[in-house]
Amino acid sequence: MHRVPKGCLGIALLASLSALPAAAQDFRAAEEQVEDIVVTAEELNVVNRPPVGAVVQLNRRVSLQAREFIDCAGAPALRHLRGIVDAQPASSATILALDSHIRRNRPCYHTSSTTLPHPVPFYGQCNPIADLTGSIAAPPPDGGSSNRIFNASIENQICRAVHDRGAIFEYVLHTYAPDLSLSRADTLVPEALARFTANERENGTLRRQQQRRLYLFAACVVQLQPGAAILLTRTEPGSAAENRLASLMIARSQPCRGRAETVTIDTSQFRANSAEALYRWTLAVRNVDSLLPPED
Repeated sequence: MHRVPKGCLGIALLASLSALPAAAQDFRAAEEQVEDIVVTAEELNVVNRPPVGAVVQLNRRVSLQAREFIDCAGAPALRHLRGIVDAQPASSATILALDSHIRRNRPCYHTSSTTLPHPVPFYGQCNPIADLTGSIAAPPPDGGSSNRIFNASIENQICRAVHDRGAIFEYVLHTYAPDLSLSRADTLVPEALARFTANERENGTLRRQQQRRLYLFAACVVQLQPGAAILLTRTEPGSAAENRLASLMIARSQPCRGRAETVTIDTSQFRANSAEALYRWTLAVRNVDSLLPPED
């Protein structure tokens, strides 16, 4: 057995899953063990973890606000939409596209201020909404490099950009693939797996380590549960149905959990990462570069 470096764990695991038969999961046993899956606040190896309940509620609120913003503002312009979903994740193009979309639609953006006081590209990079005291978080002390994204939750902050991106990926899936249907028979095809992993190796390098781990975990779960991932995008954010489905997805994807008996992960963050992973698995299965129409 070869030891896999932590940074490569997700990719290696995705590759190993190609050998699984379609019936590898015991769904009845998974349903019985779902109560052991704790879908609450999450991080892997994050120091100074804040209280679980407060983070859950904050993530849920920010997730709802991200979807309310989409409902109010509508879709980004096609060039911005392409930058958000098809450019390299955490690249300056992706970050600037989201920041620009938010600034163009600031009356729809849930904020305690009538203006957006932070400089470009604050709202596309992390946009740490609040700490546990409810105060507006300050920009990163280094001023925020435009070629990286900050962790989904770190140092008692919640990055709203993760949720805004998740809501936009769901919009794209619902709008440009309304009848999407995927199964493990699709995602375990070696050619699709090769395309997905090649894309992540090439384009996932700008993700912060913590965010990449969260994304690769979600990508692994989506690979084994693509049908459930589609259903997850159609549940009401913050609902019992969302929480139950996310729990079952994790329970039924034991290879993605390794030896962990209990998984602690925030449902809203998991949903946001799953939406992106579902989009990218769809591209890999269909062997296309985008679901968006060509620009005129």
